[in-house]
Amino acid sequence: MNEEEEAGQSSAQRAHEEAVAEWEKKVSTMPLDVQQTAISNFLTQCETEVRQRSRERALAFLEKASRRIAALPDLESRKCFEERYRSLEICAHLTQLVPKMVKPFERRTKIYTKETMDPIAYHYFHQLSQLMRMKVFVRELMIPAQIEFDERDDKALHGVVLVGDAPQTYSRFWISNGDDGVKWAVLDRICTLQTNHVERRRGSAVYMLNSLVYYLDSVAAKANLNVLVVHVPLKSSLPLVDRLLAKGFRFVLSHEEYQQRKGRMYPSYFDGDRMRLNTVHLYFPLPHIPEDRVRRDLVEIQKAERAQIALSLDPANVARQKEVFTRARTRYIEHQKQQEQAKAQAQAQAQAQAQQQHQHQHQQ
Repeated sequence: MNEEEEAGQSSAQRAHEEAVAEWEKKVSTMPLDVQQTAISNFLTQCETEVRQRSRERALAFLEKASRRIAALPDLESRKCFEERYRSLEICAHLTQLVPKMVKPFERRTKIYTKETMDPIAYHYFHQLSQLMRMKVFVRELMIPAQIEFDERDDKALHGVVLVGDAPQTYSRFWISNGDDGVKWAVLDRICTLQTNHVERRRGSAVYMLNSLVYYLDSVAAKANLNVLVVHVPLKSSLPLVDRLLAKGFRFVLSHEEYQQRKGRMYPSYFDGDRMRLNTVHLYFPLPHIPEDRVRRDLVEIQKAERAQIALSLDPANVARQKEVFTRARTRYIEHQKQQEQAKAQAQAQAQAQAQQQHQHQHQQ
């Protein structure tokens, strides 16, 4: 590249920076509702491009929305759009990583782990899963984030049901080990998004369960798995348990034993240094597994279940729960505030630097 070409590129770069600085200055003087409408329109156009699997155009609209979000005057206004922006950014990248479906509203399940998936694909699927869990478990069900996200995430298997290219249902399952080499699969997270386009109770969770059973059945012999156990949070509604029972699930312990203990069990408890949600356990024998092997495994599963119940009924654990949870919750809230303040300061500094640069170039 010769000197004339370098000078031309440098001049074009300066012109672009000046145009961006001038635009940011102009946008900052617009009424807030005008700025928010523009952002919403860009995000809607991005959704359209994602549905059409046009990744480059979708990212172009996201870039326009990003500049306008950064120019919003206060933190609360920016937070209104950031979650939608993040989910669209992830979906835009996934259009290049997930094959296109022939039918636009056909369901498919992606089961993945950190070890078995390409690092780039895992990064975006993991971010998508976290957004789904934050929306349903943390915001809707008010489960503390320090309980929802734990050390099992890196080693667990994760499943996502996609309708076309849109995420609908998430699940997490892992392998539990008992005595004498007994293993069983544990499904402890499953949720379905509630959106404007897709409502719950349309069979997506059942589709996920069927996909998991099919997957586990395919690896049962190699992994020595006979049983799938589902953890239902104690504070969940009874109809969820009834729906699982109608699908062929059975109580790990007798229903009467759960009912006797339910009134004395707290929603959460401590297992060592880790806070856990208290759950009701149901199990489902995998297809083609002899009944005697299921009964053998059930003995170990019941032993683990009673140990969990004992922890949840221990007064020392309950007292410790209240004290430690209060401190953890306070630290989490303070950490969130510090992150938001640091982000706001960084954006304010970036805007100030852009304005100073523009003024300096204008004086020259």
